Amino acid sequence: MNITDIDINEAEKTLLPKDMHFDDERRDFIKGLESCDLLAVPGSGKTTALQAKLFCMAQIGRASCRERV
Repeated sequence: MNITDIDINEAEKTLLPKDMHFDDERRDFIKGLESCDLLAVPGSGKTTALQAKLFCMAQIGRASCRERV
């Protein structure tokens, strides 16, 4: 599975307020599929970044299912 900037842009449209974008650090986290610990202060965007990762994975999974049909 490969999460691209295009996938992340779609997640931004769905999850973030208008004209808001994920910074490079969050984009790297969303693209990465390895296990990691996120340490940050409350309100820094950890949950939203995780939601974006799951959104992208679901969209990619849905697209690959359609390709198999």
